[in-house]
Amino acid sequence: MGDPVSTGILALNAAGTGAGIFSALAGGQQSKVNAQLEAGRARMQAERLKVAAEAAKVRGIQVDTAFREDLNQSLQNLYAIRAAQGASVDSPTSRALGERARVASDRARRVAVSNERLRAMGIENEAAVAEGDAMALLRASRRYRTASLISAAGQAISGAGSFLRAGQTAGYW
Repeated sequence: MGDPVSTGILALNAAGTGAGIFSALAGGQQSKVNAQLEAGRARMQAERLKVAAEAAKVRGIQVDTAFREDLNQSLQNLYAIRAAQGASVDSPTSRALGERARVASDRARRVAVSNERLRAMGIENEAAVAEGDAMALLRASRRYRTASLISAAGQAISGAGSFLRAGQTAGYW
């Protein structure tokens, strides 16, 4: 049998191998958890962006409604002024003024509503990117764990070989 020094070296060799394996597994688990946390943050960001996109869509509807109400109010004021002047609401001038107000308001309304819709689409695209990031991080978290298992297995095999060599050198087998 081996001497106490050889036995100590053999024990330290086994302990070092075990510590290396534990370190590889713990590091992989930590990387997995970190990636999962980042994925959760990305998913939360995607949800916030989806809510913001819906709010932009609602804002577009509100802008459309506000422009239509403003046009109706402007037309009512125009017709009231024309009536107070004794002019007919159906006169060519009244019609021309009303049509001009409609055209200008419709143009401005379409631009404003389109801007809100484009804003909503941009936010939806950002949400899709954030969701893609979350999925990529989750896939990466699985790879981190697998990589740590492979690394730990390699360390275990290397440590077993080293342990067997040390035991053979010490005369244990």
